[in-house]
Amino acid sequence: MANKFEKFSSTNNDYQVARDIQQKDALNEKLNWERKVKTSFSIQQKNIDRLDEMVNQLNAKSRSTLLDTIIENAYSLDCNNKVTT
Repeated sequence: MANKFEKFSSTNNDYQVARDIQQKDALNEKLNWERKVKTSFSIQQKNIDRLDEMVNQLNAKSRSTLLDTIIENAYSLDCNNKVTT
């Protein structure tokens, strides 16, 4: 038969594991909005070529990274213009 300290330590470990799982689940739920969404869309061939040129010129990691940056910058410019006008 285990003494009371061993029982408490086992219970404490079980509680810690359960709490860690809950914290990780909460964090994953909180970060879900940051998950990348794969979207299919069509771009004209000439624009794909231009996009590839821009990726090379700007040393971007990928087309999608470059498109994300362009969209974010355009959105922040648009928001700034709405505030000032």
